Amino acid sequence: MKKNYISNKGFTIVELILVVALVGILSAILVSTINVGRQRDYANDGVRRQNLMDLVQALETYSASERSYPDEGGVNNPLDVSATDNVLAAFYVEAWPSGYVYNEDGSDFSIHILMGSSTNYFKYSSVWQEIRDCTPAAINTVGSCTTP
Repeated sequence: MKKNYISNKGFTIVELILVVALVGILSAILVSTINVGRQRDYANDGVRRQNLMDLVQALETYSASERSYPDEGGVNNPLDVSATDNVLAAFYVEAWPSGYVYNEDGSDFSIHILMGSSTNYFKYSSVWQEIRDCTPAAINTVGSCTTP
């Protein structure tokens, strides 16, 4: 009697399709998780928040020694430290970073900067004494913030 042996070496086409599909799904999840552009935006947001806190600390120190906040350069204009107040430029803020907008109304101030990861703003107000995530709706008023 002759026996027929079937060789089971290799993979079937169905097994190969399943493996390729699984690898494709896993790579898509990995790429969306490790999105370089989004990670860069989040890192830049961290830098923006830290710069904002550094500016706040300088302005609060200025206020403590000079008994007032510096005048703004105009509504919604960055504070020009060299033209607005020589004391501020000499001792507290060497150069005002680009994009940070300073508003003051005499007894209070706010600073805001556009976030890199969304269309919202980081805003600090001396009224709240904290950084908040605000929508563009009420960004130019010192004490207001509409949260998303």
